[in-house]
Amino acid sequence: MKKLSEDYSPLINTVVLGAVSAGIAFVLFYFLESFAKIENTTYSVGGAVAGFGVVFYLLSRHMKETASTEDQDRIKELEERLVTKRLKVNLEFPDPSESIELDTVKCRYHLKAGAQEEEGELEVGLTVGGWQCILPPDCEEKRVRLTLVETDGQAWEVPTQWPTVNMKAVKR
Repeated sequence: MKKLSEDYSPLINTVVLGAVSAGIAFVLFYFLESFAKIENTTYSVGGAVAGFGVVFYLLSRHMKETASTEDQDRIKELEERLVTKRLKVNLEFPDPSESIELDTVKCRYHLKAGAQEEEGELEVGLTVGGWQCILPPDCEEKRVRLTLVETDGQAWEVPTQWPTVNMKAVKR
């Protein structure tokens, strides 16, 4: 469900909120003969005007809480999408990609962030343009080195670098 503020300007939201509050106050004080009084050190208001103030305050507070809840839901959704975000990298080999058969189980990535190093299984696959690997989200802001192993045991290495769209493989 969209918030009013996504479809209308804040001024229109306030006018609509005021009209609804006035309608509710009219029903309460004209038909139901209710009574309300608001007193402050600087002013005192009674009757339908006070009822309008109370209804307007309650509706605007509810609207803000609803908007806040929807904002939190949207933030949570975006955080979940960020966690599942994957960095796709095209691998460039000196030999034609079609002649290379990588062992997808033995390919690894190695992360380096300062003195901290981490290693994990690299997801690789042959696409229309050649070999492509998919790095996990935590590789995005760290330097990465790739070890690619062919089915015959021959190894390729992509030297340590920041992940980009294309990374060149060097035979070792």
